[in-house]
Amino acid sequence: MEPKKTDVLRLMENVIFLKKYTLFSRLGTEEVRAIALIARDIEVKDGECVVREGDAGDSFFIIRRGQLRIVKGTRASEVELAVLEQNACFGEMAMFEENALRSASVFARGDCTLLCITRDDFVEAMMNNPGIAVEMSKMFADRLRENNEKLHKLSQAGH
Repeated sequence: MEPKKTDVLRLMENVIFLKKYTLFSRLGTEEVRAIALIARDIEVKDGECVVREGDAGDSFFIIRRGQLRIVKGTRASEVELAVLEQNACFGEMAMFEENALRSASVFARGDCTLLCITRDDFVEAMMNNPGIAVEMSKMFADRLRENNEKLHKLSQAGH
């Protein structure tokens, strides 16, 4: 059975969208396509909870449309940490850390469309496309190096 034109167009849109995102920007088109194939759109209504603090995390999200509130604590002692805009992401550590717990709750601020990728699907995509794992490792090494440099500068400023 041949895919519907709308499915092909949606896949192309997702490839273009994901390629712009920093986490996937170094990947080749085929690797990004493999990720786009496992990504699914989720519609979230205003005020709806996307993830709850303390719950197991097994998915990564990118905001296609709308805004999300990142909140710590209970309703009685709620602290808003941030508001995420279109193209921002959250939950990426859940992709690489098994049994990770959500460090904050996330609520829709208005209606939103999210792109969701589960850890199991992402791991399978990496196994079938080793280039994904190689580029992710390079990216994490770069981030670690940058954070080490920042820590070094902070420690020097304190002396």
